[in-house]
Amino acid sequence: PHVSGFWVDQRAPSIGPSYPPHGSVMSDSLIPISLWLHDWPAGIYMPSITAFIEVDGMRDYLDYFDEELSYSEEDTALIYTPTEPWPDGSVIAFCLTGVADNCHTGSIFTPRNANSDTHCIAFTVEYTSIAEAGIPLRFELSAYPNPFNAAVNIDVPLAKNLAIYDIQGRKITDLSHKLDGFRNSGILWDGTSDGKNLPSGIYYVRATTHNSEIVRRIVLLR
Repeated sequence: PHVSGFWVDQRAPSIGPSYPPHGSVMSDSLIPISLWLHDWPAGIYMPSITAFIEVDGMRDYLDYFDEELSYSEEDTALIYTPTEPWPDGSVIAFCLTGVADNCHTGSIFTPRNANSDTHCIAFTVEYTSIAEAGIPLRFELSAYPNPFNAAVNIDVPLAKNLAIYDIQGRKITDLSHKLDGFRNSGILWDGTSDGKNLPSGIYYVRATTHNSEIVRRIVLLR
């Protein structure tokens, strides 16, 4: 075939600023980490990405095939999405340990340009709120007794929405009207939906704030 032009990429991928910024203090218990990662014109070779996440000194090694990691081509950013809330008061470090570009030509393989420098960012998570009485509150969810028969008692401070779902993920009742917007303690659910008794089984309590959510499994025994 006729070749009208070509380009040469001899540079390794560029690593830029992060969010949260290095050294920052964040109040979101489920805040994702994004790291600017760009290569032009070849682009990023996704399987080359290796990294680790460290929470209060406990390290977990990652690669691109881990579900927590993703790459947004639109934002040219590597994103780590936590699967559970960061511990309150913890120091989080995220380090990119390797990435290469997608430089190759058809069936003739050209060695990829790699950035093997370790690039780390660290920040602190503090999402405890102070109640008017001086008692610390934080977004969490407890349901007891569990399993339950007549009713389950739900405590979910700082939640803005509260609902019950069945095992198929269908919302069966909304308890948000029972929230006081602050302490949200002693909320009862009697195992009914629209006044009808529900069968024994597994259900899920889901609570949300503006930017976080918690889901707990509960068991109804008739």
